[in-house]
Amino acid sequence: MSNPHCECPVAGWCNRHQMQKPDVLHSLCSGSNEMSSSCGRDVFIALEQGKLGAKAPQNPILNPPLFCSAVKSSNPISKTEPTEKKRNSVKSGMSGGCGCGKKKK
Repeated sequence: MSNPHCECPVAGWCNRHQMQKPDVLHSLCSGSNEMSSSCGRDVFIALEQGKLGAKAPQNPILNPPLFCSAVKSSNPISKTEPTEKKRNSVKSGMSGGCGCGKKKK
């Protein structure tokens, strides 16, 4: 799914945001960039607010629908499984602290 509010078919001059958009910025604004965790929705909102070098349009859309259905996890480690650092500190008999391995004075 792409951004239904994008008015530019290709990179270049954008009348809505009154700026020259390179390929990457256009792909984020149009919602065709699947590498972004929000598929570019956050970039479109910033442009609508007049950020990133854009001029805010007269009719800003500040709460657009989601551009894609891809949900990307920001934390690949399960919160219920202890990390290697935590396992090592438990094995060494340390409790609490910063986890650096140094004993408290």
